[in-house]
Amino acid sequence: SSGINAEYGGTYTDKEVYVNFRTFKMADIPQEEKGMKQWLYDRYQEKEDMLKRFEETGEFTPNSTMTLIDLPKGRLLGNVVFWYITAVFLYDFYFCILRNLWRFASGLVL
Repeated sequence: SSGINAEYGGTYTDKEVYVNFRTFKMADIPQEEKGMKQWLYDRYQEKEDMLKRFEETGEFTPNSTMTLIDLPKGRLLGNVVFWYITAVFLYDFYFCILRNLWRFASGLVL
């Protein structure tokens, strides 16, 4: 099985993951809701077209170049664990600060 099913409970036997990304200037993204909805729809359609092309030809876009990045499982797991612990620590840290500020502010009101 591949695709979204593999991500959420299915089996995943492939050993390669392909990623394609682009950046956009904020000035090129519509700020009004209707324009942004259309812009997002257009990007989604481009993504679907790219996936179809990749399945057929092995390229995201014509003449695209790919760079292979080898991520050993141990290193990847280490990164995931590091960022998880960091996120938990920061959440606890900021929650503690906010809780103390709330207690301080509540004491001033009383």
